[in-house]
Amino acid sequence: SKRAKQSIASAENGKLGGRPKKQKKPKPNPEIIPAKDDLPIFINKDLFNAFVEMRIKIKKQLTDKARELLIKNLIKFETKQKGFANEALENSIQNSYQGVFEPKINNYNNNYKNNDKPKFLSEYQHILNK
Repeated sequence: SKRAKQSIASAENGKLGGRPKKQKKPKPNPEIIPAKDDLPIFINKDLFNAFVEMRIKIKKQLTDKARELLIKNLIKFETKQKGFANEALENSIQNSYQGVFEPKINNYNNNYKNNDKPKFLSEYQHILNK
């Protein structure tokens, strides 16, 4: 009778003897939230969404504050040189970085430092001054 109870219990647990398996709690399934319309126009929405998707896959989902700081960094990169924001996103996605980092300037790009700044960035200057 005792063995019968053990065999029933072991069949339920999936192995012979030992402690019963703990029931795993279902993890919340994070949905990929598409880029909102508040993204600056120079940030590629597909790249931004890919970055958010990558963060979810590495189990480091963006909070609202992290998203705000991410956009602030991207604006800062873009003020240094046109295209830096999207390049930073590409590098982070490619290397599965949790954050974004300013791309390195090659020697041939040094000539464009100030001449290539997008003129529309002045409307985002208030975000950088926070």
